[in-house]
Amino acid sequence: MPALSLNLGVDFPYPASFRSGSPSHFRSAFPAPSVIGSLTRIPLAHKPALFANELEHLYTGKGLGEAFAFLFNANEQAADGDADADETRIDKLRKDLVFMWRSRLYSDVKIELTGEVQSASGSSEEETAAIFWSHRFILVTRSPCFSNQLITYGLKTTPALGEPARVRLPSPPFTPPAMHFTLGYLYLGTVNFSNRSYDLDTAFAILCSADYLQLQSLHDEVHARLIQEMLHGLFHAFLDFAEYERITGGRWGSGGCHCRPSARRAPRVLLFSVRPDVQNAYLQRGARRMLCTAEFSTLSQKTKDGLVCGFAKHTTPLNVFSLLFAVQAALRDVWAVLFAIWSRRRARGD
Repeated sequence: MPALSLNLGVDFPYPASFRSGSPSHFRSAFPAPSVIGSLTRIPLAHKPALFANELEHLYTGKGLGEAFAFLFNANEQAADGDADADETRIDKLRKDLVFMWRSRLYSDVKIELTGEVQSASGSSEEETAAIFWSHRFILVTRSPCFSNQLITYGLKTTPALGEPARVRLPSPPFTPPAMHFTLGYLYLGTVNFSNRSYDLDTAFAILCSADYLQLQSLHDEVHARLIQEMLHGLFHAFLDFAEYERITGGRWGSGGCHCRPSARRAPRVLLFSVRPDVQNAYLQRGARRMLCTAEFSTLSQKTKDGLVCGFAKHTTPLNVFSLLFAVQAALRDVWAVLFAIWSRRRARGD
C-alpha cells in the first residue's frame, strides 16, 4: 500500500530525531516517519480515512465514535444529551491539558521573563526573573506573537539536540503571576482555571501581556472581570456619558458602588488607564465618575486638575447639587486623612 503523505504546512528547524516521540514500551514497531522539508511521510498500515479520524480525535476529542466512547464515559452521559456529553469531553480535555502543562509532560519550550537591573557599577544588566515551561503546539496555535517567534521568523539560536527552545519575554509588561494566568488561558481558554486569584496589579499586567501577545479574547475577559468583579461595575464604565446621565437621571454618584475596595482601587485604575501604552477609555471613564473620594487626594496635581476640568464639562443644573454634596463629603474624608497624618507626625515629634 502506498504511503500516505501529509503536508503539515510547518517547517520545524529541529532534526527529525528530536521530533520523534519519546521512548515507550507500548510503541508499535511501525517504521519511523521520513521528513523532507515541510512534507512528512508516514508509512501506515491503516486506511487514510481512519488516520484522518485519529488526527481529528487528537485535536478535538471527537471523530472516533463508539470505538473510544469508554474514554469519555459516553454510556453514562448518554441520558444527559449531546450538549452535556460535549461539555464533559471539553472538561476532560481541559484537565488533561492543565496536567500536561503543570507536570511539564513533553514540554519543549522554555519561556524566560527577563528584565534590566542596575548593577553595582551603574550599568544595566539583563536578569531572568522567572522561567516557565510550555509546549510549542499550544503557543503557536493560540498566539500570533508566539507563532511569529517560533515558526514564521524562527528562533535566533537553534537549540541543541534534546534541548527545549528558549523564548524570552520582557518584564515588564510580563510578571510571573501574569504569565501564569496567561499560560493557563492559552491551555484552557479561561483565566478561571484554579482556586488561585489575582489582584489589581496582576490584572493590569495580564491586560498588557495580552496586548503584547495579540490575545484579544484574553484582554476582553480580564477587562470584563476587572470592571464587573473587582470594581463592581465601575459606574457603568461601558456606557458613554449621555447614556449614563440618562439612566441616573443626572444625579451625580448615584450609578455605581461606593464600597471601600472600589474606592481604594479607582485612583490606581485611573492612573493605569491614562498610561501612554494603555489609553483605555472605558476604565478612564468609569474611574472619573467615582471622583469624590479621599483616595483621589493622593493623585498628582496634574491629574487632579484634569479631573476638575472633567467636572466642569459634565456639570449640569440637574446634577450640580449632588456634585457639591459629594465634594463636601470627600473634603471631610480628606481632612480626616490629613488630620491623622498630622497627629502621627506630632506624636513622633516631627
